[in-house]
Amino acid sequence: MKKNLYFFLCMITLMSFSFVSCGDDDDDEKEQQYYNPGNKEDGEEFGFGNSTPEVNAVVVNLTVGDKFALPDATLGWISENTRVAFVSEDGNYIVGEHVGTTRVYGGTYKYTVIVNPKYTLYADPCTKWGATVDEVTHYMAAYKFYRQSGNYIYYYGKDAAGYYGYDFETGRLKFSMVFVDTDYAENLVDFLFERYLYAGDIENDGDVYFLFLNLSEDMLVTMSTSLVEANGKNYIPVLYEYFEPESEAKTRGGFAVNTEKIEELCRQMGVKKADMQVLTSEKLRSLK
Repeated sequence: MKKNLYFFLCMITLMSFSFVSCGDDDDDEKEQQYYNPGNKEDGEEFGFGNSTPEVNAVVVNLTVGDKFALPDATLGWISENTRVAFVSEDGNYIVGEHVGTTRVYGGTYKYTVIVNPKYTLYADPCTKWGATVDEVTHYMAAYKFYRQSGNYIYYYGKDAAGYYGYDFETGRLKFSMVFVDTDYAENLVDFLFERYLYAGDIENDGDVYFLFLNLSEDMLVTMSTSLVEANGKNYIPVLYEYFEPESEAKTRGGFAVNTEKIEELCRQMGVKKADMQVLTSEKLRSLK
């Protein structure tokens, strides 16, 4: 599954040089986990690892994939959250799995493990569902306002994020979107995988969508393979929305793609589909 994403985004990277303008492991041992900074208290900065370390615990800072050597493999080490960091099968190492904070115990040893990202392509959008316009405005204070269209508000982004988009229903935040610059497509897979649970891919009307769940499995993140063009550059739409943890979709292992909302957020911003087909769904299937 992951190699499909790598291939798709590498293709986007190569194509972006040719089309600079189209207009004006072991799952039982290590469950995946994602830390969502969008649930921070108002006024906190964008970032990761804001949990308070336990008193008298040694703080261990890792990046995703890094290891920390444990002093004694025979102590029956326990990780409170193996989606963030797990103990290797031989008991010799703590391994950073996904961005976040957890605690690891063994005998009299206590470690607060903070797993940091390797890739910080863009800051997460506000995902405080039900937030007011004022709350989102405060969250995006460091970003320049781009435009408003009815219930939709957009901001210029930074780094890999070309733009941020927000949809409000009855004055409350319902959906968020990031328009990721295709110049950064090659690292987008790693950016997503080190933060999210991969939930699969779905084809809809010839387009393929890659789906992810956050740590608590109450937020669905959808990356579209259908590129959009704005102001002479191509972008990958990434939609964030609330997902009911106990929904039937989760139980069945099936997910619905909100294509209408993706298209509406793009339309209200004034972007259009890019004039090229980067990767067909047939090609994706041939890689599985």
